[in-house]
Amino acid sequence: MSMAEYVRAVPRYLARRFPPTQAVAAVSIVVCSYLVYGACADRQAHPLAWAGGAGAVAAMLLIHRLADDLGDAAGDPSPAFGARGMLLGAAVLVVVTAAANAVADGTLAIYVAATALWSGLGNAADRRFAGALGVWLLSEVAVAMILFYPYLLWRRTGGGAVPATAVAGLVGGLWAGYLFWVLSRKAGRPDWLAPGVSPSAIRLWLSAILAASAAAAVLAGTSDALPLSYPLLGVLCALTVVLLMLRWWPGVAGRPPRGSRAWAGLTLLLTTQLNAALAALVLYVRSRG
Repeated sequence: MSMAEYVRAVPRYLARRFPPTQAVAAVSIVVCSYLVYGACADRQAHPLAWAGGAGAVAAMLLIHRLADDLGDAAGDPSPAFGARGMLLGAAVLVVVTAAANAVADGTLAIYVAATALWSGLGNAADRRFAGALGVWLLSEVAVAMILFYPYLLWRRTGGGAVPATAVAGLVGGLWAGYLFWVLSRKAGRPDWLAPGVSPSAIRLWLSAILAASAAAAVLAGTSDALPLSYPLLGVLCALTVVLLMLRWWPGVAGRPPRGSRAWAGLTLLLTTQLNAALAALVLYVRSRG
């Protein structure tokens, strides 16, 4: 493909594999993170940190998507999904994002490069050991690194200190929401389960992720920087989702009931973000009271 063909292929790829909803999710991650960090430190992030953070998080999530799609490139008839094009796109994104971060702080540039490297190596290992959910989880550590990036940028651009347990709890809760989305977004569809993955294994993993989400909320609550509503609502949301999931789950015959799948997909991630925004609002009102 010529360079012009690569350029024309970009919109097709983005529309299919990184639609606007995922870009909005990247922005919402930065927004809820900075609302919480700002409320805990009683100061707001620099305006450039809001814009730069959203752009960097979106770019790193796109790099992670490109790394994930490389394994499917050979069997995809669309030239927009050629391995060469995706490698070129990922390389350009890494260089541009790292260079932009280097302007603010060299540590940020190194962090971006390390995250991209983990995405590439992790997804390669996931393809090599297809069906091994433990390897998949290791590959998704790259997303946890992306979710931690807003705090790193916050500190490097003059943001105040935030208790480590609050940061770990928020990042852990967002990561749990992302993992839950990955494993549940196709629930009930014929292509839901990857080869070698059983429904019982998925149910166990989803239940463990929900337990981790509740634990992350409790961890954040132990910092005393967040209001009591955060751990309480975090546990309540996780418990509600697990009950809805188990009620829906396929029976012995493997046929799922016709009930709602409102528990699946982005539900956990969105409720975690809303809980974080509510906690920030409570802290803001309390500080002005």
